[in-house]
Amino acid sequence: MFKLLISIIFSLSVIFTSVSAEEISDYKVYGESYVVIDGNSNEVILSKNANVKMYPASISKLVTAILLAEHKNKEDMLFFSAKAKDMPEYSVNLNYSSIDVGQELSADFVMKSILIFSANDMAQVVADNLSDELGKPFEDIMNDKLKELGLKNTYFKNAVGLHDDEHYSTAYDLALLLEAALGYEWIRETISIKETSVSLPNGSIIVYKNSNKLLGIDGMIGGKTGYTSRSGRNLVGAFEKDGNLYIITVLKSVYDAEDSYVFRDMYNLMEMAQNEEKSLLYEKGSIVFESFPLEYKLFGFFGPKKIAEVPLILDNDVYMYDNDYNKENLSTNIYLKNNINIFTDINKSIGTFEVSVLDSKSSYNLTVDMMPIIMSNILVYALSILLIIVIIVLVIVIIKRIRNKKRVKRIF
Repeated sequence: MFKLLISIIFSLSVIFTSVSAEEISDYKVYGESYVVIDGNSNEVILSKNANVKMYPASISKLVTAILLAEHKNKEDMLFFSAKAKDMPEYSVNLNYSSIDVGQELSADFVMKSILIFSANDMAQVVADNLSDELGKPFEDIMNDKLKELGLKNTYFKNAVGLHDDEHYSTAYDLALLLEAALGYEWIRETISIKETSVSLPNGSIIVYKNSNKLLGIDGMIGGKTGYTSRSGRNLVGAFEKDGNLYIITVLKSVYDAEDSYVFRDMYNLMEMAQNEEKSLLYEKGSIVFESFPLEYKLFGFFGPKKIAEVPLILDNDVYMYDNDYNKENLSTNIYLKNNINIFTDINKSIGTFEVSVLDSKSSYNLTVDMMPIIMSNILVYALSILLIIVIIVLVIVIIKRIRNKKRVKRIF
């Protein structure tokens, strides 16, 4: 195993120094809440307080960006609102150049301002424009979208992420939010930009530098930072590495003068996640239901319906990341196909065993040993076979007699 001890020096770059080590447990994570999920399956790889409600700060702007991407194109124009004018730093209006209320701004300028500079005023621009366009409060628009995305423990009061006791989320939900945001090419393209020049309404050119100091390092494709005095330092990010997608949230980390801790936290979690291996949860051949009431037809395709108490047997090994989050949220379901035939379905899958941890679901084949069912009805089958033989013999005898009678008639 290899371990990276991170030494982060932030000026224009981040420097990582590699050293070898035996135990990955030495990695230190300062964030009070975090989660690492497999972006392809939504399986939780690592977690701590992942479902505890926290304050997301500017990570909230991801849903604002999603709504902008859904309702506008890059070339569309939005107006600068009075509420946007009143927004605190960081804002384009206060930090760069005063903007007049009513000034038109391109949607692409607004998107870059939100995701790269984290401009509070531009997030409010989206809120006011879409609220006017859709005829409902932006708070409702946001939270309808959050529900649609499956964020069960999240409620946002504003488009910006300004502190409000009723504006909250969880590490797990914010990972899902970034995963959803990555599905929009416009957003994915924008959060991957390290530095870009933009033109202000007054014609001056300014440079936005992305505050995500891990961007482009070790497969980091994008993310969103956040901070308030109540939230602490927050970061959500996505890594593409070796064909895998990792989505990581770190909340309420230390915010020091160099702003290094949250990035070190995320990098350490990425290193740990790559070394995590799944543990065997259920072994192939395991009985997942001791006595299942299986309904079947006595003669396969026809006959009276009967019920047999049978064990359901797993036809695959089942693996899961061994952590408290998965154990606490684990659930299983059994789905059997209709019209099970005890003769033709021997050694075949008769249904699936679904293993779920909230949004992560995997299905595995189930089989049943049909022989005990057949043997329990052996007398009926034996008598049925005997009856069939008797009927066949009688038919043969009758046919022969009929033929003999015809021969006698021909003679006379």
